[in-house]
Amino acid sequence: MSSGQPIKIAISGGGLAGATLANALLKYPHLDMNIFESAPEFSERSAAVGIAANAQAALAEIGGVVADVIERAGGVTMTSSRLCMASGPIAMSVVFDIAAEQRGKVVHRAALLAEFGRIEGTAMIVRDLFG
Repeated sequence: MSSGQPIKIAISGGGLAGATLANALLKYPHLDMNIFESAPEFSERSAAVGIAANAQAALAEIGGVVADVIERAGGVTMTSSRLCMASGPIAMSVVFDIAAEQRGKVVHRAALLAEFGRIEGTAMIVRDLFG
């Protein structure tokens, strides 16, 4: 392969991980990416997604327009995040309560995917895998 030819990248899955990877790689102009997604369209499943503090830091590390994608998608800070026991003698007792300095954000999954799709230069999504 000559040095002038782009490197072709295939990303399996057009969900949050695939969209994040594709957008993170946009800063490398020698990459030609396609996202392969079997679903005919993005659904409303998993209507809300929680983005932990470490995931927010990873998006900030990617930088550029990816860094503030959660805010553009309408993400809000979680004011409380608790895990409670569901049943048994200690039902509804709090197992842990995340401290205020480790607050995550919650965002609508479809809105977040739509924001990733609005980023200029985003990889092409191929939906018909066998056609």
